[in-house]
Amino acid sequence: MQSVLIEVQRQLLAHDAADASTRHRAMILAGDKTQAENIAGKWKDVAATAHHEGMGSALAYVEDVNPIHLRRFKDDDKPNGIRALVVVKRLTEGFDCSKISVVAFLRNITAAGRVTFTQFVGRAVRKRAGEPAGFQGCVCWHRRYDQAANYALFERAVIAEADPEDDGE
Repeated sequence: MQSVLIEVQRQLLAHDAADASTRHRAMILAGDKTQAENIAGKWKDVAATAHHEGMGSALAYVEDVNPIHLRRFKDDDKPNGIRALVVVKRLTEGFDCSKISVVAFLRNITAAGRVTFTQFVGRAVRKRAGEPAGFQGCVCWHRRYDQAANYALFERAVIAEADPEDDGE
């Protein structure tokens, strides 16, 4: 887990440097409540150990969380603000935060869960108004939760030229 958190923070710092118009955010998909709370609890320690300045905090969103915390995650650009949201079976659909540029999987997504995978990856790869040309979101996972097969399917779907059934109408 620590190696993934280091990479997520490293990517956030790189995104902040490449696009100074916002403080970028991360969303991490955990397997259960205990893991989510553990990840959120280790966020600051990992930042200190890796000398990642400005990483703020992480919030485990696993039960009824005060909506003000979600607003802080989305809108608060202070250095000590919430930079990562760790979720378990929540916010996989219908949650919009254009500042998310890094997503991480710390649980397995099976073939049956590819919609969840696609929704989650979509949070980081969508384009934001005013984003510098060539800016790319980042998708991370630990090799224990290898998502390469899911990502390969996602990537093929994204780069498809056109629907062969589409006659231009």
